[in-house]
Amino acid sequence: MWNNYYILWNYAAVSIADIRYMELRPTEELTYKFPASTFVFTIQGKAYVTINDQKHEVSRFYILHGGKGSVLHIEAGQSGLNLFYLMYKVSLPSGGRTDLGNMMEHMNPFQLTYGFAPKSPIVLLSK
Repeated sequence: MWNNYYILWNYAAVSIADIRYMELRPTEELTYKFPASTFVFTIQGKAYVTINDQKHEVSRFYILHGGKGSVLHIEAGQSGLNLFYLMYKVSLPSGGRTDLGNMMEHMNPFQLTYGFAPKSPIVLLSK
């Protein structure tokens, strides 16, 4: 399974659709439907975040991902929350590997919902 995710990410043509910075005030709430597959990178504060019914307690330097159409709900903590959205679009090359389309139908990594704390967040922040 993981090998197929790697193959799809490796062959996909990924283009950045938009990058946005957002600051939520203390205890502010936000609900947002992703218009494209999206990474969310929190850089300051704490919050409770839900993407497609997956709940995460986030703090500084946490990464979340949701596919196009995913619903994000944020409940900022007492110190608020600062974050970046990175929205992207994916296309697979035509011709060549004919198995890529089947892989996408069965396991589309660009639609997965997940979250984690990266090991080297400062490197990501500098990018």
